[in-house]
Amino acid sequence: MSKYIVTGGNRGIGACIVEDIQTKDPAAQIIIISRQKPGDALTSKSDGITWVQADLSTQEGINATKNTFRGADVLINNAGIMIGKNPFDISDEERNLMVAINQNAVVELSLAFIAEHNKNKAKTITRRIINNASIAAQIGHPDMWYGMTKAAIVNLTKSIAKYHGADGIICNCVAPSTVSTDMMNMIPDERKKMMKAVAVTGRFAEPQEIAQTIVWLATQSPEYMNGACIDVNNTIYLR
Repeated sequence: MSKYIVTGGNRGIGACIVEDIQTKDPAAQIIIISRQKPGDALTSKSDGITWVQADLSTQEGINATKNTFRGADVLINNAGIMIGKNPFDISDEERNLMVAINQNAVVELSLAFIAEHNKNKAKTITRRIINNASIAAQIGHPDMWYGMTKAAIVNLTKSIAKYHGADGIICNCVAPSTVSTDMMNMIPDERKKMMKAVAVTGRFAEPQEIAQTIVWLATQSPEYMNGACIDVNNTIYLR
């Protein structure tokens, strides 16, 4: 039985991640980390789901999450926020909140997960960290602080893989373009129209599509795939 930690697993992409894990690993133990309680439709599907209430913008919330790491096989850093303001309009409080959740919490939780893994001193055991970044890390973003936090996550992913892969840590990330979740409400209509127009199929990603990619990385991708950033953007950004 595998144990998964999913931050922001109560809604949107996170809820889809939980559902897809259940499909692929019915015996899984899943711990959802979120500020708000998951809906009954999600938690009632399995006895293997536990909810831990935690605000990842606070040290208390980060510590509560760290306390779930014993015996965990996979950490999925999915929680994130977007304020949707340009750098001249965003307040210090809004900026600090976004940096705390999107960047600082991901770094601290990842390092704590690695430290928990290293207690076993068994390099033959692999554990996985999957991070949810964004296309904003690659092409620029009008909410510059959001783009910078996501770029930091891409770099963190590569650094973890490079310096901890030999110890049995596999770390990859995904970089989605616009996804049909409530976060899309933060994007101006003109920008949404432009993003949809440059997608080859003329639509936004569905949260299930991002979740399926993340869960593949968490459960099925080959161990030699380490430090990768998978673009899920429907040709919006080709490289």
